[in-house]
Amino acid sequence: MTLSSNVLKAWAVKNGMKPIRLDPQDDGKGQVQVALTDAKEAAMNIVTRAKEEARAIIEEAEGEANQIRQQAQAQGYEQGHQQGVLEAKQQVMNQWSEMAQQVQHVLNKIEQLGAFTKLLEPELVLAQAAALAGKFIENEAMHHPDSLRTYLTDIIGSLEAHQVTLFLSPEFHNTLEHLTKNWGDLWSQVKVAVDRSLENLAMRIETADGEEFLVGPIQALSKMLDEVLYGSV
Repeated sequence: MTLSSNVLKAWAVKNGMKPIRLDPQDDGKGQVQVALTDAKEAAMNIVTRAKEEARAIIEEAEGEANQIRQQAQAQGYEQGHQQGVLEAKQQVMNQWSEMAQQVQHVLNKIEQLGAFTKLLEPELVLAQAAALAGKFIENEAMHHPDSLRTYLTDIIGSLEAHQVTLFLSPEFHNTLEHLTKNWGDLWSQVKVAVDRSLENLAMRIETADGEEFLVGPIQALSKMLDEVLYGSV
């Protein structure tokens, strides 16, 4: 773009090459009028050109400002987009980490359960057998108490004690006391007594030196499971 100052200089040089000449027969008004007209025209041209230059400068400035604004917006969008992506990734990682911890916690429990199951497996077999035996013995004690002879004889025979007391629940005592008198020499060392704290059809043995043994199948099963689950009791 040509600056207005250059336009003024160009006009001055152009019109300076044509000085006003006065004709003796003319009072000079014509040339002066022509010069004024030319000057006015040149001034209008300068104003018009100045306006055009000013408009061009403004448009250029607006264009540059708009370009800068767009670049800033684009840069800001890109930064915002990148920041959003980073935050989203971080959020996903946090959620995944939390899920992974929960899953690992469950896996740890499953692993512990697997080890516990291996430990418990033989005890479960015994527990099932004891439960079945308990049901059988309870039924036999109610209807055929004499069939308990082998069960109780084996238990008492395994004890290294010369005198034992067999404590029975009241229900058990009523049906079993008179039968033990005819169960052989081994039972001569057995004293039968009632323990009202025992549950129905429950038994326990106490030796002369104070040792106690649960001999009822249900109590033995419960104690065995407690040992498996909670250690020695």
